Amino acid sequence: MATISGQGVDGETTQRILDFLNRVQTAADIAGREPQAGPVYDDPRTGYGDQIADYDIGETVARRIIDRRMIYGVNGFTDLAQLSGIPGFGRDKFKDLVFSFGPASYGRWTVLPDSPVYVVHAAVLRTGKVLMYAGTAEVGYPLNSATWNPKTGTYKVQSGTDAYSDDLFCSHHVALADGNLLVNGGAVPGTARGIKATYEFNPSSETWVPKTDMQYARWYPTTVAVPVDKAITMSGYDHTVAIASKVESYDPHGNSHQGDWDTLPAGADRTLEIYPGLHLMPDGKILYTGTRWDGAKGPWVSPGTTALLDLATKTWSPVGDHVVRDRTEGMSVVLPPDNKRVLVIGGRGDRPTSVSVSTNTVEMIDFNDATPAWKQVAGMHYSRRNVNAVLLPTGRVLVCAGISGWKWGSPGPSPVYTAEEYDPTANKWVKLAAMKVPRQYHSCSLLLPDARVLNLGSVESVHGAGHDLIKDVEVFSPPYLFRGPRPKITSVDSVVHHGQKFAISTPKAADIGSVVLVRPMAITHHTDSEQRVIPLKFTRKNSTTLTATAPNGNHPHYNAQRGYYMLFLVSKKDIPSEAKFVQLH
Repeated sequence: MATISGQGVDGETTQRILDFLNRVQTAADIAGREPQAGPVYDDPRTGYGDQIADYDIGETVARRIIDRRMIYGVNGFTDLAQLSGIPGFGRDKFKDLVFSFGPASYGRWTVLPDSPVYVVHAAVLRTGKVLMYAGTAEVGYPLNSATWNPKTGTYKVQSGTDAYSDDLFCSHHVALADGNLLVNGGAVPGTARGIKATYEFNPSSETWVPKTDMQYARWYPTTVAVPVDKAITMSGYDHTVAIASKVESYDPHGNSHQGDWDTLPAGADRTLEIYPGLHLMPDGKILYTGTRWDGAKGPWVSPGTTALLDLATKTWSPVGDHVVRDRTEGMSVVLPPDNKRVLVIGGRGDRPTSVSVSTNTVEMIDFNDATPAWKQVAGMHYSRRNVNAVLLPTGRVLVCAGISGWKWGSPGPSPVYTAEEYDPTANKWVKLAAMKVPRQYHSCSLLLPDARVLNLGSVESVHGAGHDLIKDVEVFSPPYLFRGPRPKITSVDSVVHHGQKFAISTPKAADIGSVVLVRPMAITHHTDSEQRVIPLKFTRKNSTTLTATAPNGNHPHYNAQRGYYMLFLVSKKDIPSEAKFVQLH
């Protein structure tokens, strides 16, 4: 009989184990029933059975655990040491509990030092650093920004001539082919009137460079990077506080490289609600996903029908309505492997009152279908609006922000602390570790090159204090970072061409299950048109070398346009490497 001390087990894991053991009613609740997965998994690092179908804690031992709990009365277990001496419950089974309720299954949140600037907008740059800024945020914050280095934890603040002179609060942003970040839109301070401002942030010099103004003022626009080396912007409040219906295209090489904006023909006009969800699809059309931002608590009276803008004909075609139509402050993402499926997560929901103002429902559309249509898939465990969704290198979707209430006033924000992860293959959501800092309106979540997820910004969630922002920074280490050794990229070419075969050096090539390119995120207001995961075909040349093939060489490369990507190796156990930046040319 083993002595169990619990020494070295963190407090969160300890509490989850105790809560679980005190909650179960029968031995089967602990042991599980095949082919059910869980609730206690065999730790693959120490156990001998199959992680899914074999349970180290059988029903006999499980009954003994419940019998032991009865000794401690109504309080049940209060200390892991109370598990000592249970016949058949050895250290291997205790490790299974730790694996099942520890960071290897839930991940771990870590609070970092505060950022030196307020954050409403954030983007991962080709240097691996993160750019963050807010503008005045309607409360007079300084016009500055900062870059953060995830490797060193250090910041560099851009102010004065190195910063921007227009109020870029509620602008939008995408990465251009050269790695510069295009930022367009904003507001006249203290008003709801949009401005025409355009900037590019240079990651090398870490400075803001003013560019040619847009032809139309925009506040809360959405911008999409498109081939070849251009960007499309839509929506936003204009100088009269009406929604801009004109669509513009940006060419960074035009006007002697000062940038040039052209208005698309009238057939492309569309009055989309502000911060519309937009994604470039592999067929060259831009999908409007039916998400938006709104300053009102009530229902969306006439939700926009999702639609496609054909970049070749400059015309729109309808796609159809959501099952749950009001996706206000929900978020959309495109799903690998072919990026023809789109997921819409959370939002307001079709609520008839102003008390229940969020939904846990999720919908998917698959453009591989003969007649694509939105269909409900498994819902989240929690209702959320102001939701942030992050595509992981594994192809799963992490949700790590949101509120079930209202961002201002009654019924209060009711922040959702627990993160969740969606597996598109299994159509299943699992709960992960709870954030320590609530994140709602004005929060940002981004995948880092080291495969962690960064949480930044938010209005003051606990008190619903208007536009007052927080500077708290938190980082999430997903469960895959606690499940064994990580693959490593020893070397790879820094520039690859479409359709090119290229070598990747890695110490254990036989362990690699997938090679993926991930387009870095640029997020604000639960809106990101950038992120996507692109699996690459690969072969094993030898024990330390992979040969991967860059995405197809068919011009104009809608699914994988020119630009900078994070290259990850993912092991057969779904553990990602740290990324190397690769320029796809």
